[in-house]
Amino acid sequence: MKKITLFLMFMLSVSFAMAQVTTSNIKGLILDEASQPLMGANIVVIHTPTGTKDGAASNFDGRYNLLNLRVGGPYSITVSYIGYKDKEFIDVYLTLGNTENLNASMDTKMNARACVNAVQRCIFFLGFWILY
Repeated sequence: MKKITLFLMFMLSVSFAMAQVTTSNIKGLILDEASQPLMGANIVVIHTPTGTKDGAASNFDGRYNLLNLRVGGPYSITVSYIGYKDKEFIDVYLTLGNTENLNASMDTKMNARACVNAVQRCIFFLGFWILY
């Protein structure tokens, strides 16, 4: 009976030893200025001391997960999407076994009206010089 108990205690301790966590995670939600999810936004994580890069893209709900990241930091995190200003988070530190929640709300680079006006002015000036 003692041998069985000793064997079970040994097996239990080995299973706990193998279940230790040595990494951390980052997850989040990417939204536009109207609070709608952005599918396909790029998230790039750089571990500043080593230069190690990792990345993900947001899914159809605007959510992303970066798993098995090195504990500590600092990390530099950049969120980008075509037509939107990049969001950058610097000096992000990760703790052992915890998931850092990092959400971003993206702002447009230039509104569509300003872009149309700029193109119209450019065409007007080009037309003026061509006719002149």
